Amino acid sequence: MQHSLRGLGFLSCALLLGTAASDVAAQVTEEEIAEVFREAADVGQLGAAFQALNVFVAAPGAAAAHYTLDGSGEEATIRSIAVHPNWVSDDGGAWRRFTEIDTGFAWSEREFALPGSNGELNRGQLRTQTFSAIGGGGAEWQMAPTLTVRMGALAGISNVTDDADIDGPDSQLILDAGQDILFDISSTAGLYGGLLAVRHQKVHDNGVVSKARLRLTALRSDVFAASDDVLKQDSDLIVSTLVGELNGPTPWFLFNQPLRWNAFASSTSFGQDTNAALGFGHLMRAGGGLSWVAPSVLTVKTINFKASLLGGDDVSGYQVGFSVSF
Repeated sequence: MQHSLRGLGFLSCALLLGTAASDVAAQVTEEEIAEVFREAADVGQLGAAFQALNVFVAAPGAAAAHYTLDGSGEEATIRSIAVHPNWVSDDGGAWRRFTEIDTGFAWSEREFALPGSNGELNRGQLRTQTFSAIGGGGAEWQMAPTLTVRMGALAGISNVTDDADIDGPDSQLILDAGQDILFDISSTAGLYGGLLAVRHQKVHDNGVVSKARLRLTALRSDVFAASDDVLKQDSDLIVSTLVGELNGPTPWFLFNQPLRWNAFASSTSFGQDTNAALGFGHLMRAGGGLSWVAPSVLTVKTINFKASLLGGDDVSGYQVGFSVSF
């Protein structure tokens, strides 16, 4: 989780700047270290970084994956799951109503080391948990037989918590000084904003279907509860995703129903606040899978299985997905 990587990065610098010698326990009080931590969190916009992760977790095109972050020189991981149900009315005509819910949960682990007494290091592990739920709705406009535009409003809530274990000569002092600021934190925010999406879909003569989707999600994060006031930092969060997909028939059947192949690639970009928090501003994803066309007696139209690889600056990962169309 790159915001934690950066947080601990400036935490380490803060310790060095805040202590004139290596013996933290002997030369600096808990209150003084806590103030150094609080100032570092304020300058580094740690509260805003926590909230930027919430949109990364829940926004379509960015979550539901296992990520490895290695830009800090020490590897960290983010594991996340997400659910994105949406419903479109069958009103007929060029305009339709839609409703969507985007939920995500992520947890991360990262090991770190801080300078301590007598030249020894304080080694620890930081674990962060994030949950986001964003709902919204609006209208779809069928501009042409192959082109649809979707516009809507979004609102939701997010929560971030973390905890840490530290082993070393000054472990308890560091934990006590960082309590509610860097360790054992809690931050809850309201999210509100909107989305704009364009979708193109065409059926070709050979049975292949081509799809292209462009989506822009913009959210404002307002923190209304935090374990320390320094974490009450608001931010503007933007995610844009471009997806291209092909699917076509296969010679295979499951329960006498056809299977179709699919291949896709996507590009996801993050706004400045989110980029600064995560430590990377762009993700590429490519993969494929199979879709099962359900029998007409079921309310389900298709069941889709997909897997993909992800990559970007100092980040890599993989994603396994499952979706159902009604």
